[in-house]
Amino acid sequence: MTKLHIGCGSTKLKDYVNIDIKKTRATDRVLSCLDLPSYYDPNSIDEIYSCHMIEHMTKRDGENFLSICSQLLTTGGVLRLEFPGVDRILSYGSKMPVPEQELINNLYGMQRDSYDHHQYGYTKKTMTALLERNSFFNLEWSEGRTGYGNSWNGWKVKGVRV
Repeated sequence: MTKLHIGCGSTKLKDYVNIDIKKTRATDRVLSCLDLPSYYDPNSIDEIYSCHMIEHMTKRDGENFLSICSQLLTTGGVLRLEFPGVDRILSYGSKMPVPEQELINNLYGMQRDSYDHHQYGYTKKTMTALLERNSFFNLEWSEGRTGYGNSWNGWKVKGVRV
C-alpha cells in the first residue's frame, strides 16, 4: 500500500512517503506536488494526505494538484485534505474574541519564508465542487485542525476517487 503525505513540512507520518518542496527533518523526498507524475505512475497510490498545503498554491496550481491526485490514486483510493476554510474564518472571526492578527495570519499565512503565505482560499462549497469535478465523491467533512494551532478555522475532508 503506497500512501503519500504531501506538504509534510516538519511532520513525519509513519507508513507514508513524506514529501515537501523544502528539505526538513521529516521529508523523505523533496519534490513539488505538481511534479508527482514524474515519480509515480497513474493509478498507483492508495492514499494521499495533505494538511494545510493547498492554500499555499495559486488557484490554478491547486486545481492542478487535485487533478494530479485523481490521476495517481487508484479507483477507491482516498484523498484527505485539511485547509483553512475562508467561510469559517470569516464567520467565526466575527463571533469569537479572536485577536485581529490571528485572523490576518489565518487568511494570509504566517509569512515566515517564501512558501509560508496563502495564495488562495477555499470554502466548503468551493472545495466540494472542485473535488467532485476531479472524481472525488463520498465526501466526509468535519471541522477543525489536527496538528496546526486552533480548531475553529479549518475544514477536513476525506474523499474517495471513483
